[in-house]
Amino acid sequence: MERRRNKQAERRVDKVIAHAPAKINLVLEVEPLAAGEEKHRLTSLFCTTTLNDTLVFDFAPGREPFNAQVVLESAGFDVSFIDLNHNTLIKTVECFKREYGFGFLTPGTLRVQLIKSIPTRAGLGGGSSDAAALLRMLCWLGQVEPLSERSLKVARAVGADVPFFLHAPKTGLCARMGGYGDEFIEAVPKPQMHLCLTKPARGVATHRAFAAFEEQARAATAAHAGATTRLAEALKGGQGLKEIAALCTNNLEPVATELVPEIASIQKMLRACAGVLGVAMSGSGSALFAICESAEAAQACMRHCASQGLWAVAVQS
Repeated sequence: MERRRNKQAERRVDKVIAHAPAKINLVLEVEPLAAGEEKHRLTSLFCTTTLNDTLVFDFAPGREPFNAQVVLESAGFDVSFIDLNHNTLIKTVECFKREYGFGFLTPGTLRVQLIKSIPTRAGLGGGSSDAAALLRMLCWLGQVEPLSERSLKVARAVGADVPFFLHAPKTGLCARMGGYGDEFIEAVPKPQMHLCLTKPARGVATHRAFAAFEEQARAATAAHAGATTRLAEALKGGQGLKEIAALCTNNLEPVATELVPEIASIQKMLRACAGVLGVAMSGSGSALFAICESAEAAQACMRHCASQGLWAVAVQS
């Protein structure tokens, strides 16, 4: 049961490190807008990877009301467009305060050093994963349950992917999600895969991808109907990587490719790499993941992408 913080049990955080993993969408099925709705419903299989952002938390109790300060670093890509006063982490704090009130948080300052390794506007969920890591920290500080209905309400208010990352530590890190991507349906066995992640220089703005999708939604939906269920059943049945790779699909891929045509040429290049079993786009793009037959194949794929001037990493699921 949730309870207000005991004034005698104030918590101090001194350099706590959290890792926020990137995700891929093994399947993404977006539905056309329903009558009267402004957001698209979808079903998807989310799966975390070993690529992660790092958050370093340092909380110092004080007399002023709880506040958060964010310091941002990046691993070789542009984050200059991120407004440190109006970003996902600040939104997480604001949504938590709105739901729980100041009484759940010790007065003082939480300093958050965010070290970005997950590229932005890539469909890899970096911002949502960062938000979930911070939300778990706020729940710890406020002594509330991170998977309570109220905490999940906070997660949904921050962003559609945040509930998955909040659930991830308890689901084996692979789950079927529904609703707007924010409703947990079930945990599924996580495939052990060697992956090459890569992306073009340009990203895809999520709102643009969904707007473009609506113009051709009927055809895109029909072509992918039932894909999430088929892959979930294949994972439960212990199917091999070739079968898993063949079932990965994303019905936002055609519109993302129209917005960023380089996606198509990169996908073709990935498919031609030795040891690649399948390629698909994650989320609204522009990142692609290649499922490889071995760690060596993933490394070779990564090196080839890098030789073409692309951001690329070899990771595992």
